[in-house]
Amino acid sequence: MAVLSNPGHVTDTLTVSISEDVSAGSLTIEQGDGSIVLEIGGDDAAMLVLAASDDGPLCSDAMCEDAQLIDGLPSQGYDYEALGSGIALDLNTGELTNTSRGYNVSCASGFMPGGNFTSYVVSCDERDSFSSFRANETLQCVPIPGAWCSASIYSGSTGTSWADSDSWVGGLSPSSYDVAVFTATDNVTVEVDADSVAKGLTIGDGTGSVVLEIGSDDGASSMLVLADGDVDLCGAYVCSFDDLTVPTGYVATGLGSGLSWDVETGL
Repeated sequence: MAVLSNPGHVTDTLTVSISEDVSAGSLTIEQGDGSIVLEIGGDDAAMLVLAASDDGPLCSDAMCEDAQLIDGLPSQGYDYEALGSGIALDLNTGELTNTSRGYNVSCASGFMPGGNFTSYVVSCDERDSFSSFRANETLQCVPIPGAWCSASIYSGSTGTSWADSDSWVGGLSPSSYDVAVFTATDNVTVEVDADSVAKGLTIGDGTGSVVLEIGSDDGASSMLVLADGDVDLCGAYVCSFDDLTVPTGYVATGLGSGLSWDVETGL
């Protein structure tokens, strides 16, 4: 809603120029001692469109707090966008409050809706409209299927030894559950100077090469074993630890590096 007001203290006539196409859900001109003139168009044609959105005007007798909706969304899988100006006007008193009257909630990048909606507009129709919204029930955003595996990504930024955790992104060296991933953007030499293991070995497309030197400089032998662990940590989806319910008296121990890598896209 666009609200125009001219109390008449500064000028008898307030002129509002519209030189390009604009739109608003509605237009309200408040009573005052001055007058308001709308000048639509100038050197070029212009248009003022007054039309409510498909979801209707964001008007009600309720007041909601932004945090009630934002903090209530799951930690991953969802995006939100405030609708309107972000300012609420009390038509009875003229009081202004910095708050959004509605939000458009949708699935975040890498997620897709599992329910009947691709996005959902949550408007402040009731006092609990924001706090009672349940994104997992309405949109049911789930990770887009891929070919995900637990992985360790080689960086080589501070070391070249396979056994040195600093050679891997996040200090996460491979285990028997992890695919060891090399991007091969540069020529790298990796020293396998101690017995090591990985689920598999992948070298991505690039201009560089990867050389594995197995054995230490002092002549000691070493071995790199590529073998599946007891559990296959590859699958079509990425899961969140937050979705795992651990009853009292039980302990959950993570397997693998904790990094998920899409074998098909390399992301």
